[in-house]
Amino acid sequence: MDIAEKLKYHRKNVMDLKQKELAALIGVSVATLKKWENRENVPNVNHLIMIEMACNVSLQYLIYDEHPEELSLIGIGDEEYLILDNLINYFRKKNEGEIE
Repeated sequence: MDIAEKLKYHRKNVMDLKQKELAALIGVSVATLKKWENRENVPNVNHLIMIEMACNVSLQYLIYDEHPEELSLIGIGDEEYLILDNLINYFRKKNEGEIE
């Protein structure tokens, strides 16, 4: 997936936002966001950082086509962190055969 596909995917499927809502979070016009999603233009570095923060993804994920999805932990609280930590540990143990 390229930046356009990732941006559109996260807006619709992960964040459940309309273009207008994500554009406001990033600080751009709807027309600009549409151009990014339609591959008519690409976000500059400052906008990539805003997308990274708004979508809670890494810059590497946004920039590299084959980079695996990574979620950012910026802005999450202790409770959410513990939930994620427990999930990671569960799947690590499952992959290592400790859990069936």
